[in-house]
Amino acid sequence: MTPAAQAVGNDDLGQPKTYSFLYFLELLATVAAMKAHYQDPVQIRRRRIEAGLTQKALAKRVGVSKAHISMVERGTAGASAPLLARLAAAFGCEVADLMPSPVPSTATS
Repeated sequence: MTPAAQAVGNDDLGQPKTYSFLYFLELLATVAAMKAHYQDPVQIRRRRIEAGLTQKALAKRVGVSKAHISMVERGTAGASAPLLARLAAAFGCEVADLMPSPVPSTATS
């Protein structure tokens, strides 16, 4: 019998698997960690304020919606590489200035 013609047992059909509440909490923690973005939301907000721009004005300047700028500043959305380049140009800085500062390694000898 070929694998495609094999019968599927009743265990594989019908009833959905049940998961515990703790499983869903672990899943949420994993998804939250995956949402990490490359830019530093605090740096973007700080530079926007230093430039004297509102979210609406910055959004218009870089070609996105005000809502997207708000989400980037809150860290709930990421900025694409082209958007980061436009943000850096709007702020008169380098893209690297919009990234989190490197965390020093704690090497012990």
